[in-house]
Amino acid sequence: MGEAEEVAKHVIRIVKSFDPVEIRNDISIYIAMKEVKMLGLNSVITGDGGDELFAGYPFLFNLEPYEIDNWIKNIVKHWFFASKLLGESLGFKVFQPFLDEKIVKLALEIPAEFKVVDRNGTKYGKWILREAFKNFLPTEVIWRSKYPIEAGSGSIKFK
Repeated sequence: MGEAEEVAKHVIRIVKSFDPVEIRNDISIYIAMKEVKMLGLNSVITGDGGDELFAGYPFLFNLEPYEIDNWIKNIVKHWFFASKLLGESLGFKVFQPFLDEKIVKLALEIPAEFKVVDRNGTKYGKWILREAFKNFLPTEVIWRSKYPIEAGSGSIKFK
């Protein structure tokens, strides 16, 4: 908990926010980027925007396609990702390919029916991305379920 408390101070200063959920998630990103920096790398690629553009969140899976499309169009107007600020504070070049204007425009044109699918009785988001990369990544990666950053990092314990 000590490291997280210390990192939280840096994160709050960098992102200029005190939103508890934002800070909790950004602590994990900052710590991961510090580890990558210790490996000697000077740039990172994030997946920021991928879940938002391609319906990767499980709460979207039971919505009607038009509701998913509307949610995506709305979130794009208001989203914020701290990864770039956090990475740059550590001297990283941060690439966020899903935030590129052309990718956002393309994703907004893709109907929800190509984003959320039922596969063997399980609903998955980001279907079109899974299909696009199925020949490049192992099946267990392609069909991996979504785990929020707070679950995968253990930061869900922070209160």
